[in-house]
Amino acid sequence: MLFFSRVERIILATCLAVLAACGLVWLTRNSPVFPSHSRDRFFTESPFPEKEIPESVIVHVAGRVRNPGVYELPLTSRVKDALRAAGGHVGKADLDSLNLAKVLEDGEKVYVPDLSERGLATSFAGAPRPGTSSAATKKAQGLSPRSIDLNRSGVAELEKLPGVGPSTAERIVQFRKQNGRFSSVEDLMKVRGIGPKKFEQMKSFVRV
Repeated sequence: MLFFSRVERIILATCLAVLAACGLVWLTRNSPVFPSHSRDRFFTESPFPEKEIPESVIVHVAGRVRNPGVYELPLTSRVKDALRAAGGHVGKADLDSLNLAKVLEDGEKVYVPDLSERGLATSFAGAPRPGTSSAATKKAQGLSPRSIDLNRSGVAELEKLPGVGPSTAERIVQFRKQNGRFSSVEDLMKVRGIGPKKFEQMKSFVRV
């Protein structure tokens, strides 16, 4: 059995403590769980990549503008900014049909219609709107709103509608015979020869 003096025991304990400390440092630096080069990042970096926030939107501007095309605009741009980028409106652009204050969305199409695209419709009270033809206006003056039943009226009554002549009235009756009752006034546009403009003239005076 070995015997150590008090001084030798102190020295031996000190050496063992130093060895233990060195071993702990080595384990910390070489541990696969806590590698030294990523020890600090483990606690500070998020495991999920940050989502990039776009700084612009791309929109298609078409219709009655000077330079129709695709434009890239700042993120918070509005419809009025898209029109400005396209050189402004031209001709009889129907700006009232647009919400110029609307914030644009990426991939959106901004279409500026012409005033003529409103059609030749008369107002619900029978007063002509701008652009209404004199013939259509004269016919509309003898009608009251929703006075023509599309499912009951014959050719003679249908001819009273603005923009409807004998051939169109006959086609409405034939369509009804072949396809059954009209379920809505919009079904008129399924009749050959009745497009959006002619429908706008008629819709205030018909019902189903």
